Amino acid sequence: MSAPHSLDVVRNGVAPRSAPESISWVPSCHYETLEVNVSILNHSHVANRYWKDMTGELQEVLMRSGIHEGHLIVQSLHTTAGFVLNEAEEGLIAHDFPSALQRLCPEDSYAHDAEERLRALPAGEPQNGISHLQCMIGAHPSLALIVHQGQLCLGKWQQIVFFDFDPEYHHDRTFTVQVWGLRESLTSQE
Repeated sequence: MSAPHSLDVVRNGVAPRSAPESISWVPSCHYETLEVNVSILNHSHVANRYWKDMTGELQEVLMRSGIHEGHLIVQSLHTTAGFVLNEAEEGLIAHDFPSALQRLCPEDSYAHDAEERLRALPAGEPQNGISHLQCMIGAHPSLALIVHQGQLCLGKWQQIVFFDFDPEYHHDRTFTVQVWGLRESLTSQE
Protein backbone atom coordinates (compact mmCIF):
# COMPACT_ATOMS: atom_id res chain seq x y z
CA MET A 1 0.00 0.00 0.00
CA SER A 2 1.42 3.37 -0.97
CA ALA A 3 1.59 6.35 1.35
CA PRO A 4 -1.18 8.90 0.91
CA HIS A 5 -0.50 12.01 -1.17
CA SER A 6 0.83 14.87 1.00
CA LEU A 7 -2.33 16.93 0.43
CA ASP A 8 -4.40 13.97 1.66
CA VAL A 9 -2.13 13.75 4.72
CA VAL A 10 -2.89 17.34 5.68
CA ARG A 11 -6.55 17.11 4.72
CA ASN A 12 -7.15 13.89 6.64
CA GLY A 13 -4.68 14.52 9.46
CA VAL A 14 -3.08 11.09 8.95
CA ALA A 15 0.69 10.66 8.76
CA PRO A 16 2.00 7.94 6.44
CA ARG A 17 3.65 5.00 8.24
CA SER A 18 6.99 5.72 6.57
CA ALA A 19 7.15 9.32 7.82
CA PRO A 20 10.31 10.32 9.67
CA GLU A 21 9.79 11.00 13.35
CA SER A 22 11.10 14.57 12.98
CA ILE A 23 8.12 15.70 10.89
CA SER A 24 5.38 17.44 12.83
CA TRP A 25 2.02 17.05 11.21
CA VAL A 26 -0.31 20.00 10.81
CA PRO A 27 -3.72 19.63 12.46
CA SER A 28 -6.54 19.22 9.96
CA CYS A 29 -8.23 22.39 8.79
CA HIS A 30 -10.71 23.00 6.03
CA TYR A 31 -9.38 25.26 3.29
CA GLU A 32 -11.15 27.09 0.54
CA THR A 33 -9.62 27.97 -2.84
CA LEU A 34 -6.08 29.01 -3.59
CA GLU A 35 -5.59 32.78 -3.47
CA VAL A 36 -2.89 34.97 -4.98
CA ASN A 37 -2.14 38.51 -3.75
CA VAL A 38 0.39 40.83 -5.37
CA SER A 39 1.82 43.98 -3.76
CA ILE A 40 4.28 46.51 -5.11
CA LEU A 41 6.62 48.07 -2.55
CA ASN A 42 8.57 51.21 -3.33
CA HIS A 43 11.47 52.53 -1.30
CA SER A 44 12.21 56.18 -2.03
CA HIS A 45 15.53 57.99 -1.79
CA VAL A 46 17.68 54.88 -1.57
CA ALA A 47 21.27 55.75 -0.66
CA ASN A 48 24.21 54.23 -2.49
CA ARG A 49 25.34 50.77 -1.45
CA TYR A 50 22.37 50.48 0.85
CA TRP A 51 20.95 47.62 2.90
CA LYS A 52 17.71 47.23 4.83
CA ASP A 53 16.09 44.52 6.96
CA MET A 54 12.71 44.01 5.28
CA THR A 55 11.44 41.17 7.47
CA GLY A 56 8.83 43.23 9.34
CA GLU A 57 7.59 44.94 6.18
CA LEU A 58 7.13 41.59 4.42
CA GLN A 59 5.42 40.04 7.45
CA GLU A 60 2.98 42.99 7.32
CA VAL A 61 2.24 42.30 3.62
CA LEU A 62 1.63 38.65 4.54
CA MET A 63 -0.69 39.60 7.41
CA ARG A 64 -2.75 41.90 5.15
CA SER A 65 -3.09 39.10 2.57
CA GLY A 66 -4.88 36.81 5.02
CA ILE A 67 -2.98 33.77 3.71
CA HIS A 68 -2.59 31.08 6.39
CA GLU A 69 -0.62 28.39 4.51
CA GLY A 70 1.40 28.96 1.35
CA HIS A 71 4.35 31.00 0.08
CA LEU A 72 5.59 34.56 -0.04
CA ILE A 73 7.85 35.52 -2.91
CA VAL A 74 9.68 38.84 -2.97
CA GLN A 75 11.49 40.01 -6.10
CA SER A 76 13.65 43.01 -6.83
CA LEU A 77 12.91 44.69 -10.15
CA HIS A 78 16.53 45.81 -10.51
CA THR A 79 19.68 44.09 -11.78
CA THR A 80 21.96 45.62 -9.14
CA ALA A 81 19.77 44.92 -6.11
CA GLY A 82 18.68 41.73 -4.40
CA PHE A 83 18.00 39.83 -1.21
CA VAL A 84 19.86 37.75 1.32
CA LEU A 85 18.31 35.49 3.95
CA ASN A 86 20.69 35.83 6.87
CA GLU A 87 21.29 37.58 10.16
CA ALA A 88 20.91 41.36 9.87
CA GLU A 89 23.68 42.05 12.38
CA GLU A 90 25.48 45.36 11.77
CA GLY A 91 29.04 43.97 11.75
CA LEU A 92 28.16 41.15 9.38
CA ILE A 93 25.94 43.13 7.00
CA ALA A 94 27.59 46.57 7.00
CA HIS A 95 31.25 45.48 7.20
CA ASP A 96 32.07 41.77 6.70
CA PHE A 97 29.76 41.11 3.73
CA PRO A 98 30.82 44.21 1.71
CA SER A 99 34.47 43.49 2.51
CA ALA A 100 34.16 39.92 1.20
CA LEU A 101 32.42 41.16 -1.96
CA GLN A 102 35.15 43.78 -2.46
CA ARG A 103 37.77 41.01 -2.40
CA LEU A 104 35.79 38.97 -4.94
CA CYS A 105 34.95 41.99 -7.15
CA PRO A 106 37.66 44.63 -6.71
CA GLU A 107 37.35 48.16 -8.08
CA ASP A 108 38.61 47.60 -11.59
CA SER A 109 37.69 48.32 -15.17
CA TYR A 110 34.86 46.11 -16.33
CA ALA A 111 33.74 45.50 -19.92
CA HIS A 112 30.23 46.52 -18.86
CA ASP A 113 31.60 50.04 -18.26
CA ALA A 114 33.40 50.42 -21.61
CA GLU A 115 33.06 53.91 -23.08
CA GLU A 116 31.86 52.53 -26.42
CA ARG A 117 29.01 50.70 -24.71
CA LEU A 118 28.04 53.65 -22.52
CA ARG A 119 27.98 56.07 -25.48
CA ALA A 120 25.37 53.89 -27.17
CA LEU A 121 23.06 54.10 -24.12
CA PRO A 122 20.89 56.98 -22.89
CA ALA A 123 22.76 59.79 -21.11
CA GLY A 124 23.43 59.19 -17.44
CA GLU A 125 23.96 55.43 -17.63
CA PRO A 126 26.24 54.70 -14.65
CA GLN A 127 29.49 52.78 -14.66
CA ASN A 128 28.24 49.95 -12.48
CA GLY A 129 29.76 46.72 -13.76
CA ILE A 130 31.01 46.01 -10.24
CA SER A 131 27.46 46.46 -8.89
CA HIS A 132 26.07 43.85 -11.28
CA LEU A 133 28.82 41.36 -10.36
CA GLN A 134 28.43 41.90 -6.62
CA CYS A 135 24.69 41.39 -6.91
CA MET A 136 25.16 38.19 -8.94
CA ILE A 137 27.61 36.82 -6.37
CA GLY A 138 26.18 38.15 -3.13
CA ALA A 139 22.40 38.27 -3.43
CA HIS A 140 19.34 36.71 -5.02
CA PRO A 141 16.94 38.62 -7.27
CA SER A 142 14.10 36.93 -5.41
CA LEU A 143 13.38 34.83 -2.35
CA ALA A 144 10.60 32.30 -1.88
CA LEU A 145 9.57 31.75 1.73
CA ILE A 146 7.19 29.27 3.30
CA VAL A 147 4.11 30.60 5.11
CA HIS A 148 2.78 28.46 7.94
CA GLN A 149 -0.05 29.44 10.28
CA GLY A 150 0.02 32.99 8.90
CA GLN A 151 3.74 33.54 9.66
CA LEU A 152 6.92 33.46 7.61
CA CYS A 153 8.93 30.33 8.45
CA LEU A 154 12.25 31.81 9.51
CA GLY A 155 14.98 30.51 11.76
CA LYS A 156 15.86 32.26 15.01
CA TRP A 157 18.48 34.54 13.41
CA GLN A 158 17.13 34.75 9.87
CA GLN A 159 16.01 38.06 8.44
CA ILE A 160 15.20 39.14 4.89
CA VAL A 161 17.83 41.71 4.00
CA PHE A 162 17.64 43.87 0.87
CA PHE A 163 20.89 45.08 -0.72
CA ASP A 164 21.36 47.79 -3.32
CA PHE A 165 24.87 47.39 -4.73
CA ASP A 166 24.83 50.42 -7.02
CA PRO A 167 27.19 53.25 -6.13
CA GLU A 168 24.77 55.75 -7.69
CA TYR A 169 21.92 57.38 -5.77
CA HIS A 170 18.46 56.13 -6.72
CA HIS A 171 15.20 57.89 -6.13
CA ASP A 172 13.23 54.64 -6.01
CA ARG A 173 13.72 50.91 -5.72
CA THR A 174 10.76 48.66 -6.43
CA PHE A 175 9.92 45.14 -5.23
CA THR A 176 7.09 42.87 -6.19
CA VAL A 177 5.68 40.67 -3.44
CA GLN A 178 3.42 37.76 -4.26
CA VAL A 179 1.66 35.88 -1.47
CA TRP A 180 -0.21 32.82 -2.51
CA GLY A 181 -1.83 30.03 -0.61
CA LEU A 182 -4.87 29.16 1.40
CA ARG A 183 -6.91 31.04 3.96
CA GLU A 184 -8.06 29.03 6.94
CA SER A 185 -11.82 28.88 7.12
CA LEU A 186 -13.65 29.57 10.36
CA THR A 187 -14.61 25.92 10.76
CA SER A 188 -12.05 23.21 11.42
CA GLN A 189 -12.74 19.61 10.51
CA GLU A 190 -13.10 17.30 13.44
